[in-house]
Amino acid sequence: MSRRKVLFLCTGNSCRSQMAEGWARHLLADSVRAYSAGVETHGLNSRAVAVMAEAGVDISGQESQHVDSFLDLEPDLVVTVCDHAAEVCPVLPGAQRTIHHQFEDPAKATGDEEQVLEEFRRVRDEIREFVRGLPELLEDGDRSPDAWEHVGEEAVSEHGIFRLKTYDARSPRTGKARPFTVIETPDWVNVVAVTQDDEFVLVRQYRHGRDEVTLEIPGGIIDPGEDPARAAARELEEETGWTGDIPALLGVVDSNPAILSNRCFTYLIRNCERTSDMAQDPGEDIQVVTLGSRDVAEAIASGGITHALVLCAFAWYRQQQPDGAPEL
Repeated sequence: MSRRKVLFLCTGNSCRSQMAEGWARHLLADSVRAYSAGVETHGLNSRAVAVMAEAGVDISGQESQHVDSFLDLEPDLVVTVCDHAAEVCPVLPGAQRTIHHQFEDPAKATGDEEQVLEEFRRVRDEIREFVRGLPELLEDGDRSPDAWEHVGEEAVSEHGIFRLKTYDARSPRTGKARPFTVIETPDWVNVVAVTQDDEFVLVRQYRHGRDEVTLEIPGGIIDPGEDPARAAARELEEETGWTGDIPALLGVVDSNPAILSNRCFTYLIRNCERTSDMAQDPGEDIQVVTLGSRDVAEAIASGGITHALVLCAFAWYRQQQPDGAPEL
């Protein structure tokens, strides 16, 4: 198995990151290729060299190097060992993972020489224990996440079309439980509707979540047991009064898997025409507009359309670009 590349970063690459590199070379030589750097270069700290030598690790041959020297390294793991480095460290191209573990700066210790050296030894030993855990950290980076076990009782409350569920779940990584909230709601459907004149049918309506009027495509909730394609045709007609060809599926996404349980289906309906009056429900106040492909593309580019699921729908449309349909 090839050795994993680990880069330790601190402000001046003089003390903490140098000790971390030394410990990794000493303890993990068979599995890790260790490097260290700083966002500045302050040279090797003589006390760090001395206390590492006390522990049987020679870092006197290591050099203080700037992080820019490692832009082509493509490390498996970057470890920032001080807050300043974590804040100002540049993004390293190809870095697989970056973590932060703050160690106190022993160079700021006060007192007589022995007291200062004791602080260096304390930090040295903390870094040694952290480095000993690096194989597990690297393994965690390769591990595919497992399902979290639900523990304790669930609390459920009903809120119209939403069902709020709260519960505790145990992390398979840490073994600790923490609270989570999930919003259960029916699946949704969105419709990219194209008229016989190659214009897109859109709707403007007030959205309470953003407290503003937004420009979107027709869509809504799929009724229990309803076929998503039938729901697409129904929602288009109810919200706009337009009908068209048989709906063609463009794609399906999880609406927001962090907190929402549902999916959103997006359909393309072509050759649309106005065939009836709108049938808005009491919670709707909709204006129907038709826009050419250039105007829709401009609305997307300028931020005139901001609804994530609408942008996703148009991205699918662009990707699939049905034969004979207007280009975006």
